[in-house]
Amino acid sequence: MAELLKDIPLKRKDGSSVDANKDLKDTIVGLYFSASWCGYCHIFSPYLRKFYKDVKETENFELVFLSGDEDEEEFEKYLESSHENWLYIPFGHESIKELDKKFEVGGYPTLVIVKSDGTVISKEGYEEILEKLPSVSLFNDWKTNYANKEKWPGDINLEPESVLYFNAPFDEKLSYKISITNPSEKRVGWQTKLDNKLKLVTVSQQDGVLEPNETIKIPISCDPFEYVEETHGGRSELIIEWTNFPDEAKNLKLEELFQKADGIKRKKLIICFNK
Repeated sequence: MAELLKDIPLKRKDGSSVDANKDLKDTIVGLYFSASWCGYCHIFSPYLRKFYKDVKETENFELVFLSGDEDEEEFEKYLESSHENWLYIPFGHESIKELDKKFEVGGYPTLVIVKSDGTVISKEGYEEILEKLPSVSLFNDWKTNYANKEKWPGDINLEPESVLYFNAPFDEKLSYKISITNPSEKRVGWQTKLDNKLKLVTVSQQDGVLEPNETIKIPISCDPFEYVEETHGGRSELIIEWTNFPDEAKNLKLEELFQKADGIKRKKLIICFNK
């Protein structure tokens, strides 16, 4: 953490400051990219606060809040109302944009989990906290991820990479094909989970298998809608999960594969509804 947060001021709500070189040694850190204007961030806040309290009781863990706010007053209100006494980088500090770029943050909220030397453990902390309980069990998964990387799958490529737009108006169901590519040398099983609050989106295929260097296209459809900002100004999210599918597991159903998996990775595709 010394290099990653070197010379970056780190503060707490109680007014105290922290030296990353000394105080975050051998600490797993969550970099929390968030903003006051993000509705999903407000929904996520109570889950993150509970997770933080649970894990801090027994584990060497810390959170650092990096704000995407452009108004300092809104930042201060959000910090006071929605955050615990974890660390934050002061409003407007140049390191926020630098870290945002470094970790390729595609939207808010994003929670990147890193080891003390800056090694990335997970970029899907937000999704994982919402999906897994108890908190300490998830934290142990993060530690295992770092300790047993050979058991974890390689990366996959998505197209589009992070955001899919459906632009109204249109009169009939509109479809788009998402590409998923497995560039690794290992077979993987995959599945999708759809956060579909507006109930406009349908994914025609929810799971499958990808051989090494294989690409598949998954149709995703959106029902016609007339754009209303109060209704459609939010977003839906498609979570793609994948895990290794070794030969010895070939007789398992995909549901069983994920239940027994040593390591599961996730990517998030944000679905926006515009006019």
